[in-house]
Formats: sequence, C-alpha cells, structure tokens
Amino acid sequence: MKNLAIPRALAVIGALFCVSSFAGAKPTAVRKPVVVIGAFQNESTSLDSSFMKSFRTRIEQEISATGKFEISDRTAMRELEQEMALAEMGITDGGPSDGMVRSIGYKVSGSVLMFHLSSGYSADMQVVLKITDIEKQVVSDAKGGIQEISVHYIPRSQGENVPDSILLNGLLSECAEKIAIRVVEYAYPPKIIAVGDNDVTVNIRDTQTEANALFDVYSPGEELFDPDTGESLGSNEELIGRIRIKTRMPKFSKAIPVAGTRLDKLEKGMILRAVNPSQLQAERDSKRLKTSKPRP
Repeated sequence: MKNLAIPRALAVIGALFCVSSFAGAKPTAVRKPVVVIGAFQNESTSLDSSFMKSFRTRIEQEISATGKFEISDRTAMRELEQEMALAEMGITDGGPSDGMVRSIGYKVSGSVLMFHLSSGYSADMQVVLKITDIEKQVVSDAKGGIQEISVHYIPRSQGENVPDSILLNGLLSECAEKIAIRVVEYAYPPKIIAVGDNDVTVNIRDTQTEANALFDVYSPGEELFDPDTGESLGSNEELIGRIRIKTRMPKFSKAIPVAGTRLDKLEKGMILRAVNPSQLQAERDSKRLKTSKPRP
C-alpha cells in the first residue's frame, strides 16, 4: 500500500498543475479579416483627386476604428506580390514567402455619384458602395454587397457662414462612418443575443442604427454547397419575422417584434438584416395592388 501512495500523490499533484495551467491560459486570438480599400470612382464633376484621396483615407480610418478588421496597405501588398513573381521567374535569388502576403477577406470600393456644397450651410454626398467577399469572389446583394449611401451634413452648431473646410471634413467623416458600419454588418451580420419577456437584445450599437429602424429576422439554416464545385452557396435562411429598434445603447440595443411576429418564435443567434426604404416601398406597393384588385 505504501508503494501506491507515492504514485497517487504524484498523480494528484500533476492534475492540480494541469488545472492551474489551463486556468491561467489565455484564449486563442482570432485572426481578424483583412480589408483592402479599392478605388472609388468619381462620377461627380464637383470633386477633384485630392478629395477622393482624402475620402479613401477616412474610410480606412473608420473601418480600422471598428476593431474588427485589419486594413491592407495596397502599395506594400503590390510590392510583395511583384517580388514573389520575380523570384518565381528566376530573375531574383529570393523573395518574400507566401506567408508574408496575407490573404484579403473583403474589398471595399464604389462610386461617388453626387456631391453638392451649399457654401456656408451644408454638404451632400451620394455614394454607391460595393463590398466583395474575396474568398468567394462574390458580391452578394442578399447580404447588402451593393448599397447606396446618402449623407446630408449640417454642423451641429448650425449657423450662417460655416467654413467650407468644416463642411467637407464633417461630410467625409459621416459618410466614411456609414460605410464602416455597412462593412461590419456585411462581415458580421447582427444577431439576437438574448430573448426577454417583452423584447429582444441585439448586438447593434447606437451608432449603427436609428430609433425605430426595422430589421428582418432570419434563422441561419443549413449551409448549402454547389455539388459540382464544392463552393459554398450560403445558408438556406428562413424568414422568421420582423423587429423594430426600441432603445439604443452604446454596445447593444433593445427591439420589439412587429408586423405579427411572435416573440416566442425568436431565438438567440438568429440573424438580422436591415429593412431598407426601397424594400418597404415595394411591400406597400404589393399590398396596394392586392387591395385594389376588383372583386369577381
């Protein structure tokens, strides 16, 4: 019996050591998706190249500030790829390894359709935003891959003779912030994180939405794959209902079910997709057509 006591004691000590080691271990960090800011075409005759360059820089800053992405330096990436190509052709002795060229997760690009400056008072801008999932090489309209963003900027300290520089800076910041929010929603669709007795909690910050905004609720469903190529076709989402934002807070919001949606049908983890004005108008038109049909 004495001979068994020592191994048992060592086993207990070893188990305690393992438990303490795991308790002190840090969770493995998840690699953030890399975003590259592509070209934004200037379709407005009121803008010059310096404005477009500033606009791209603001977009980079706002997307980086979300803390959910890393921004790719296009110039550095291009140089690395050129060095690798030269090495593969035998022109140089060596080049950077494949691991040095991080794969891009998403490409953000688009067009500036309209810009208008009411000197001393306000500024307006209209942008078409395109988000490309590089891995899948697709721009999914269902997820909001192509969106239109309109900004009407009036300084809070509204008054006469506001300097044009303040108007331009405010306009760029507000538009870039909206773009960053759309990119976050595309890569990380908002979800229900808790279901209460009278409402649901969603991971949508106050800066990401407006009061009374509507969101359709979807059950994720099974992921579908192309039988020939094995390519992911996305999830077979099922529309569950609709919710309206009731209370906005810095890190989450509260929402209530609307349009006949039952609270007991909503579950934690369900995906939310914003209902845009054009979708609402299409729904109203459809209802109007149904009600206006002559009776037989």
